Amino acid sequence: MMRCLEMAGFKMAEDLQLGDRANIYGYYESKRFKTLCREQVTGSMTLDELRAGIRARRDHKPNVEELRKLLDKKGNWAWKYPLAVFMLDTIFEAAENMFVIYMVRPKADVINSWLRQCEINDTTPYPVGLYSLWYDITLEAIEAYRHKKIKVDFLDLVENEKMVMNEILDFLGLETNYDYTAVDIREVHFKD
Repeated sequence: MMRCLEMAGFKMAEDLQLGDRANIYGYYESKRFKTLCREQVTGSMTLDELRAGIRARRDHKPNVEELRKLLDKKGNWAWKYPLAVFMLDTIFEAAENMFVIYMVRPKADVINSWLRQCEINDTTPYPVGLYSLWYDITLEAIEAYRHKKIKVDFLDLVENEKMVMNEILDFLGLETNYDYTAVDIREVHFKD
């Protein structure tokens, strides 16, 4: 999705996490945005707290000003980090003109992606049931968000990128003339 937005003319952060074997195109995640989201959402949560579900730390006031400094840029910018879904209201406070595009993928694909990422990074994965719980509460969080948002199905994007991207550009109030491709179906990394 981020690669598609970049090809459609959106600006990306200067500090993007590079790609690896798990995601050849790169993660399109700003290191600074990722840090702000992680500090807010998980902070110093224990494994037991994580098992109970990701939630904002009770002892931590969101740093709206830091988010505002990062997100208050002129033009069309795209920012991505999955944990941002748990602080969308705070992000909206920092950047009221934002639109949320959220992508859904089949649960099994998402869990396999997390497990593959742990394998590639040589880290110990959490129990599969915890990843399943995170997937479920992520969907609950995005459904609860009441501002401008559009849902994109990952498989729809892969199968008909031009149509889906034109729907997204229309949602964003931009010209819908997306007639090129950012996704090479032969290199879609969720397929084993």
